[in-house]
Amino acid sequence: MPASRPSPGRARLGAGLAVAILAISFAGVLIRGAGLAGAPFLAVAFYRMAFSTLLLGAAAAAMRTPLPSRADAKVLAVSGLCLAAHFGLWTLSFAYIPVARSVLIVDSQTIFVVIASALVLEERPSRRTLAGVAVAVAGILVISADSFGEAAGGAWRGDLLALGGAVTVAGYLLAGRSVRGRLGLLGYVVPVYAVATVALFVWCVAAGVPLAGFSGRAWLGFALLAVVPTIFGHTVFNWLLGYLRADAVSIAILAEPVGAAALAFLFFDEVPSVWTLAGAPLVLAGLALATWSQRPR
Repeated sequence: MPASRPSPGRARLGAGLAVAILAISFAGVLIRGAGLAGAPFLAVAFYRMAFSTLLLGAAAAAMRTPLPSRADAKVLAVSGLCLAAHFGLWTLSFAYIPVARSVLIVDSQTIFVVIASALVLEERPSRRTLAGVAVAVAGILVISADSFGEAAGGAWRGDLLALGGAVTVAGYLLAGRSVRGRLGLLGYVVPVYAVATVALFVWCVAAGVPLAGFSGRAWLGFALLAVVPTIFGHTVFNWLLGYLRADAVSIAILAEPVGAAALAFLFFDEVPSVWTLAGAPLVLAGLALATWSQRPR
């Protein structure tokens, strides 16, 4: 770690980690709530990013954060497009499957980070990593066991959308890995969030999704999504990555499905299915093993 950037201290880092985990756990119920308030799910994803960009952009302007170089801007554009695809696909999955199931599947991003790192970056995974990936994949198959059949109600669509969200967030993480530390927190997240906002706007217009005429409850949901899981969740995690090992942060994020399931039950009486309860331990254990096995030797 560079000497010019001293650690904030264990207490502050621990508090930041706890706040971030709690914050991202609220994403699922806030998306569900905005959808129940009448907002199209794609519009929910757009306004989440738009409000986040405005708030963090104002902070970046006040702090006179320098603009990225042309080379970095290209990387940030790719990262932002992947983030837009992640939020768009994952948010759309809520039209078909419960909160706990969607969160569990989208948090399988580690699987695709490992695969992409091996194929694109030629980073050979260890046997333990591959074992963890295999266990997590088995868990996802168990969770999705009831996706087909007359009683499924299109659940397979939700599973595929959430899985697409996992694939694209892996692209977001890999694309931004080379520039996060160099640009600083706001220098990285603001351009990425801005690109994601524009991409989601184009997606909404192309799909004919209305972006106005919503209830006050829906607008409140948009604002809370920007402040709670995005700024106090994802953005704080980006800050923590400047001081903590990536594997420690990734393992901490695995607490999100547990918190999301508890909040979904509390607010919407959503009870995870038998298949979700059976597959969840496999997914979480597999991802924990795969993530921990990638720690630097």
